[in-house]
Amino acid sequence: MINRINETFKSPQKLYILKWCIVYAAKTGQENSLDILPHADLKANEKSDLILFLGDLLDKACSPASKSETVIQYFKRDSSDQFFDYFFGMEFIQSDYKKALQTLQKFELSSRKRIVAYTGLATIAILELDLPKIEFYLNKLKEFPVHAFQRFAIDPLKCIDAIYYYLKGAIIKKDFLGEITRFYFNPHLYKGKYYGEKSNELIYSLSAYILMICAKPQKVLRYTRAIDSIYPVDLSIITPYSFLENIANINSYFQLEYKGKVLESTNHIAAAYKADEESFTPFMKAVFYALKIKNALLQENYDSIPAYMKSLVEICNKSGNKMSRLFISFVLLKNSKLAIANPVFYKQVQYDNTRLIRQTGVSPDMFMSQVTVFKNK
Repeated sequence: MINRINETFKSPQKLYILKWCIVYAAKTGQENSLDILPHADLKANEKSDLILFLGDLLDKACSPASKSETVIQYFKRDSSDQFFDYFFGMEFIQSDYKKALQTLQKFELSSRKRIVAYTGLATIAILELDLPKIEFYLNKLKEFPVHAFQRFAIDPLKCIDAIYYYLKGAIIKKDFLGEITRFYFNPHLYKGKYYGEKSNELIYSLSAYILMICAKPQKVLRYTRAIDSIYPVDLSIITPYSFLENIANINSYFQLEYKGKVLESTNHIAAAYKADEESFTPFMKAVFYALKIKNALLQENYDSIPAYMKSLVEICNKSGNKMSRLFISFVLLKNSKLAIANPVFYKQVQYDNTRLIRQTGVSPDMFMSQVTVFKNK
């Protein structure tokens, strides 16, 4: 039936039909048929919409008032790999995504899948700059034995631990940097079934994002090359995952002041965005507008930046993405030419940034050129 839907309907009708099928399956005790959803041909924003809808529906089905025997039996098993992987990707990260991941945890998941689910929830907390929640999920991950993390090319526990201490005290953990270094010098050690599973995309993207925030551009470029050797993607074809890898690389070129590479790569991304803007998820749109701002800074096109910033702030406010807003604010505040060209806008960014830091309790020093580097205790 999924193939017929793919062939017969186009957006947005296809999404409406799939939602109806999901409701029908839930009402008639056919929850097992949901496992074929990964075969639906949807754009990133439609897939995100469907994941949120599915999470909400299954959450309601699990409430004491409506829980049926078929629902109980449905969750008394591990989720199929395809169905589980369908839920994961950095592009889906937003506040409303929590319920979908929490619903997944109602399955009797394997240790690996539970680690991925907690990593997803921690990533939402990171984008929200919610330090207590990051610490909560960090402690959840610490409950797993060490050997449970051996099926990951990049240890998600070290990723979450690194960004927590960076946000809290501008500290970069040496063991995280060491983990990344060992990986990109020996990627051949990580070729195999587990490392190529699609749910790993979240961890691969998250690691690049953390390196990007910690201002380690050379490491980002070495890391993405190594990831491509075990999980190859064609960066010339824009998918949600390749889009985010392109963004990580372009940000590194920006930090390294490779102006030509930034402009060339940005044009490629901008063309894809212009061709199908509606297919982009809120997180993808936020990082795209951040890219436009950096591009404008490089070209000293200061007049366009306030409009780009307004669009980014609107997207971030709706999706709960405080990190992207904070990150680009520090980029703007480091630019002395912007302060001269548009002092009113510069002071507004400064004021909003100070308020956001105060509200969230993150360290104001984390985007300074020098931060403290510590080994794990």
